[in-house]
Amino acid sequence: MIPCLAALTVWQAVGSYRKDVADTERLVEALARVSEEHIAGVMRSFDQLLSEMEEAAPDGILADPQRALTAIGNRAKFIPELRSAAFINDQGIMLAGNLPGMAGTNVHDREYFRALLENPNLSIFISAPLRSRVVTGTSIVIVRSIRKGGGQLAGALAVAIDPKIFEDELRSVLPGDGGRVTLLRDDGVILARLPDSDKWRGVSVAQGNVMVNVAKEGRGTLVGSSVTDGLDRVIAYRRLENYPLVVAVGMSLSEALSDWRRDVSLQGGASLLLALLTFGLSMVSDRRLAERQRIQQALAASEARYRMLTEHSPVGVFQADPEGTCLYANERWLDLAGRSRDEMLGAKWCRVVHPDDREAVAALWQSHVSGQGEFLAEMRLMRGDGSIRWVRGHAAALSDSEGPAGGLVGTIEDITAAKEAERRLLLSEEKFAKAFRASPDAMVISLAEDGRYIELNDTFSSMLGYGRDELMGHTALEMGVWALPEDRAALVAAARRDGQVVNFETRLRRKNGETFDTLISVQEVVLDDQDCLLFICRDISERKAMEARGKELLARLDASNKELEQFAYVTSHDLQEPLRMIAGYAQLIERRYRGRLDKDADEFIAFLVDGAMRMQAMIRDLLEYSRVDRLSGQFTCFSMGDVLDDARANLGAALAEAGGTIEVGPMPEVNADRSQMLRLFQNLIGNALKYRSAERPPKVRVSAEQTARGWVFSVADNGIGIDPAYFDRIFLVFQRLHTREHYDGTGIGLAICKKIVERHSGHIWVESRPGEGCDFRFSLFEGQG
Repeated sequence: MIPCLAALTVWQAVGSYRKDVADTERLVEALARVSEEHIAGVMRSFDQLLSEMEEAAPDGILADPQRALTAIGNRAKFIPELRSAAFINDQGIMLAGNLPGMAGTNVHDREYFRALLENPNLSIFISAPLRSRVVTGTSIVIVRSIRKGGGQLAGALAVAIDPKIFEDELRSVLPGDGGRVTLLRDDGVILARLPDSDKWRGVSVAQGNVMVNVAKEGRGTLVGSSVTDGLDRVIAYRRLENYPLVVAVGMSLSEALSDWRRDVSLQGGASLLLALLTFGLSMVSDRRLAERQRIQQALAASEARYRMLTEHSPVGVFQADPEGTCLYANERWLDLAGRSRDEMLGAKWCRVVHPDDREAVAALWQSHVSGQGEFLAEMRLMRGDGSIRWVRGHAAALSDSEGPAGGLVGTIEDITAAKEAERRLLLSEEKFAKAFRASPDAMVISLAEDGRYIELNDTFSSMLGYGRDELMGHTALEMGVWALPEDRAALVAAARRDGQVVNFETRLRRKNGETFDTLISVQEVVLDDQDCLLFICRDISERKAMEARGKELLARLDASNKELEQFAYVTSHDLQEPLRMIAGYAQLIERRYRGRLDKDADEFIAFLVDGAMRMQAMIRDLLEYSRVDRLSGQFTCFSMGDVLDDARANLGAALAEAGGTIEVGPMPEVNADRSQMLRLFQNLIGNALKYRSAERPPKVRVSAEQTARGWVFSVADNGIGIDPAYFDRIFLVFQRLHTREHYDGTGIGLAICKKIVERHSGHIWVESRPGEGCDFRFSLFEGQG
């Protein structure tokens, strides 16, 4: 019997220990939540003051200091803990303040100003307790930055407050019997601590258990040694949502377990006494009496804790009679309903339900009261300001013995955000489903685990030649869809590794056994809590066939062009010798027999010589045209300005004869064939000098402009110009717009220019109006030969 009593005593002691620790954790959590609300309220008041100060100094410019100071003074009357307020420029100099002598004070070395200056993303900063340069005593400075458009600091707004304002707020939640409550910055510096705030104010506890846990999660509880006094405590901590502050409430573990130690001692003694006096009826009576007293005390403590937790619960709580008349409502329920306590107490709680939901909710309440089901409902609340809020309500009987007839307690949870997220999710799923079904691309969703098809669109089934029912529930490998199964394994492995794969090229097999080229993209998705893969397939067999035909045609065209170039070169080269002989003998006949025959013979001989010379010039130019590609040089980097200097030197005689000038703008370095660039500019500038206007000396302007793909060069003149109808014709071989009596030449120069530009993957064109000159432009994409 003694071992049984001992085991029972240990079991009760362990259970009681856990319960007391858990109760203490819930208590400090509630106190920490209250502390958070109090401190947040204090910060909001100063935040409002900083907002009003910011309105007086937009963009860091204090237009009316006296008006701003008056506004601060009026506001400060309601905040006795406010010691000073100041406007600070971007150099750390106070422009104005609510106290005499503040203007001109330099705070550029203060921690709070340096923090705003060094961190462009920082909007508000709370300093450690410091000795003010304006007023006596220790202050905490709250500053807000004023930023320019690029995030640069334009100035700051600062208020210095008495740290005791935080201590006063924390004192209301300070637990007794060795309890501690602390306000810290999020870097671990203590701003206020009760008790002994003066001793700990400004001390850093960044390495303590609280700050280590805050870095992991913003709120929670822990049981451990306090970094300040080394005592074991139950501590609840919460990081403020909108401010860089942390509140921590701790209760001495020793004090929290004092009742437990007493109970353990009593239980141990009782067990020992029971072991000695097993048959003593008096001990039995004493034990029952002690148990009854303990239960009553625990019940009283539990009710107190319940009341405290209910008042500060994040969930709305109300008590009502079976008819639905509200007998009690906590602050959260009043906030959710948007009503005052006087409006709610004594009235039907259901009256705040939206009219469209009220009848169904009331019927569900009555069914629960009559014992026909549970009251659990999602409903809309019509708040006092007319806004709508979605909530989830649950009700249960206060007493198991009496049931709903003894009254009910209800909880109301705000699910507005969840409902909105659900609505957006449904809308997104609907859009996806429509896009999935109507997509011109073949789309299919399969399970990542075994590849079984769970959804596909009509395009996919028609592309493979199957009916939808033939594919659903089967895998691609079962149906033989993949011509190369190893490609599917590689594609799935890459998708599982990277999350998605784009434009994977493979071959699929249709129902009739025909294979075709396909471009596939894969994306990991989750449907009904199952890992799936979304395949997007596009039939590219026709495109592949067209690409193959295109490559074949390009190869044939390239061979044909080379044959034509070879033919032109050979033809023009081989015709040179016999034509040179004809021209030579024609000139000999002209010199020997001019004037010795009749007039017609002299004219015929002149025609013969002229024709031979023109034919010789045309063949020579044709030979030069064919050599543009055959004798082209390597692409190198060089300055286009140096090329224009060489062109100017080569055209010196023509330039002097025409009495013209050449203006060259800034030229870039390019990667091209230098000899061909020289020839290109010589041809264009030479044409500008040849086709000059008789009314004015020729003037040529050469410039360059950089674009997204390369350079565009311009050779503009003030010559005779060209009719737009002939813009395309002038770049063809042997196409002339003027007779030989007016301008010499064969009409091949611009054709050579076009061929040079095209070899550099560029384009040449002209802009002109007759009588106003020409502007020849060509693009040059570097390294594209």
